[in-house]
Amino acid sequence: MGRRFWAGALSFCLCLAGCAGAEQEPGEVSSHLLGGGSSGPEESRESEPEEGRPLSFTLQPLPSEKVEAALTGDGFDYTHASPRARVLEWAGEDRLLLLTDREELLIPVEFRVFSWVPSTGETVLLAGLSDPAGNLSVQGSFVREGTPYLVFNQRYNPYLLPLTPEGVDPIPLSWLNGQPSRTGLGVWTNHPDVTLYDLLEPEGTVSQFQCQEGEQFESLSPDGDYLVFRVENKPTFAVYSRKGQRVREFSPLWLAWKWCETPGYLVYDKAGKGTTETVLADLAGGKETTLPGGEGTPFLREPAFSLLRVLEEGGAETVELLDHRTGERTALDIHPREGTQGGEPLAAYDPDTATAVILYPMSSPDGGEKWVDAYLLKLEF
Repeated sequence: MGRRFWAGALSFCLCLAGCAGAEQEPGEVSSHLLGGGSSGPEESRESEPEEGRPLSFTLQPLPSEKVEAALTGDGFDYTHASPRARVLEWAGEDRLLLLTDREELLIPVEFRVFSWVPSTGETVLLAGLSDPAGNLSVQGSFVREGTPYLVFNQRYNPYLLPLTPEGVDPIPLSWLNGQPSRTGLGVWTNHPDVTLYDLLEPEGTVSQFQCQEGEQFESLSPDGDYLVFRVENKPTFAVYSRKGQRVREFSPLWLAWKWCETPGYLVYDKAGKGTTETVLADLAGGKETTLPGGEGTPFLREPAFSLLRVLEEGGAETVELLDHRTGERTALDIHPREGTQGGEPLAAYDPDTATAVILYPMSSPDGGEKWVDAYLLKLEF
C-alpha cells in the first residue's frame, strides 16, 4: 500500500490489494413476471393491462462476504457516508464504486473508496481520505474513459482525485457548487450567472445562462442535462435545461424530491385528497404522472418501477417491487438473516441495461454487529 500525505491535515492512500474474505458462490437466480407470484419459474398472463405489458425480472444473490467486509470493517459504515455523494455508483458494465466513512463524535473523519465487481464479489480499496479535524466531505464520483474520479471538498475547497494505480495527487478545482454529474460535469454560480463546465477541462465551458432573481442552485441531474434551483421565499423549485431554458416549476411537500437515474425524470411528493401523492415528472415531455401508492418506504424510484422497504406487523420486513404501469407489487426474496434486524436498503440502477444492484444491511438487535447481503436485479420492460 502506498500512502501520501497532502496539505498537512489530509492523508491519501491508494491500495491495489483486495479486501480479505473467502469467495462465496452466487445463489440461484429466481425469475418472475409481476402478477405471477413471488417465487418459482417465470409465468405469463393470458391478458395484459391497458397500461402495457407487466414488468418481468430476475433476482440473483451475489457473493457478499468481501463487500460486507469492505463496507463494515475497521469501524467504517456506508449508511451515513455522505449527505451528497452517491454511496453506490456504477463505474462500468460490471463494476461499481463503494463509499464508506468512519466517524468520530458524529463527524466523518475518514473516507474509503472501493471498486467492486458484483459478478465475482471481488473488492479493491482504491483510495482513502482522512482529516482528523473533520473538514472533509465527498461530493460524488464519475467515470471517464474507464477511469473513475472522486470529487471532494477539504476546508470548502474542491478537489478532483483520479483513482488510478499510479496514485496521483488530488487536483485542485477552481470552483464547484454541489455534486458533479455522472458524466463529469460541474456547476458554478455567481448569481444570476450559471456556468456548466467539464471537470476534466475546467476552462472549457459547456454552457452559460442566467437564472431568475431569487433563485439559488440546488442540484445537477445525474446525466448533466438539467439543473434545479430553489425559489427564494417559496416552497418551489425551478428546473432549467443545460442550455438555460426554464422548463418548469414544481412545489414538493416538505421540499422533498429526487432525481431518477433514468435521464429526464424526477419524483416528488405533493398533498393529495387526504393523503400524500408521489408524482413522476417527465422534464422533456412536460407530463406528470401520479405513481401508485401503498405501504412502504421507497429507496429507488424510476419511471417504470419502485423498490420499497416494507415493515410488516410483528416486526417482519420485506423488499417489494412496485410496477408503476399496473400498480402490482411483488415481494422480493430479500429478508434479514435469522436473528438480525434489517436496515435501509441501498440500490444503484443502470437505466441502459435495466439492472439494479441492491445492498441490504442488517445488524444484531443491539446494533453492535453488522452484515450486508447483495443482490442483482435485472428487469425487462
